[in-house]
Amino acid sequence: IKDAQHLVPERPRDIPSDIKIREYGVDETIKGVKEIFSPEVLSEWYQLSPAQRAEKYTEVAHATSRALGINNVEVVFEHLEDCLGENRGDGKIHLNDAFLQNPCTFILAIDTIVHETRHQYQSEAIRDPEKFNIDEKTWREWVIAKETYTTEALSLWDPVGYNYNALENDSNDFAKSI
Repeated sequence: IKDAQHLVPERPRDIPSDIKIREYGVDETIKGVKEIFSPEVLSEWYQLSPAQRAEKYTEVAHATSRALGINNVEVVFEHLEDCLGENRGDGKIHLNDAFLQNPCTFILAIDTIVHETRHQYQSEAIRDPEKFNIDEKTWREWVIAKETYTTEALSLWDPVGYNYNALENDSNDFAKSI
């Protein structure tokens, strides 16, 4: 990673590190998910239609967006061959439509939604660190991670590109915290 320092552009100015980036948005997201998946919703979950499930999942994405201080992400359900979801940094999260068909996957769906929404936050924070009060160390780490990011998750030749990528680790930790 030290060899990748040339990939990091100049930063506009140093941002104080008084905010805990790793925990940012966790408590508010947990609160939102608990409100959306109330005991009443959970008791009816298996009877909900795919469209009703999509609505609840979209609510989770919007609650997470608010908690992270970003515009509401657009949620797109589609057939994804080999992944649960993805974010391209364009304000949309793409989720596997299998989540709508199988009501038993709602915990995995929530995990994927908050994970992908966190990626949107990272993209926006990289573009505008001052808006999100991202400290310089985290910002540099994320910029380098973005430049070295690859989706070859099982590649023995590029473990830093995905499995140990700082953006993936941050999104994984965020989702696990929820």
